[in-house]
Amino acid sequence: MEPAASDLVNSCRTKTFPSALDLHQSRVIEHLRLDITIPAGGVYADDNDNPPGNHRQREDLRQDRQRLEQLRQRRDQEIREGDKHEAREYNEKIQDQKREIRRDQRSIYGNRDRRDHD
Repeated sequence: MEPAASDLVNSCRTKTFPSALDLHQSRVIEHLRLDITIPAGGVYADDNDNPPGNHRQREDLRQDRQRLEQLRQRRDQEIREGDKHEAREYNEKIQDQKREIRRDQRSIYGNRDRRDHD
């Protein structure tokens, strides 16, 4: 007797790919980790508890991060649907968005790249 198509799909999904919930949870944890580590660097100490940058800069950075998460979700959806070409295009958009976020972070927080301090 042949297994049902849904059984085959479910077995492939659980053996080959992490679930969408696992991917989402790992991204949320990474995002929270980044949000926690940026202010923990003592950037508020010199400014009498005023965050660096102006409100608009910080809002732009938040929007860029949200856009990055949306692009990741769309890419993951394309992967689940099997459209590798679209997924590659989303990967390029994700890389561009990451560059934009790093540029915004440097303009707000300065160049805090730890690799320069060997």
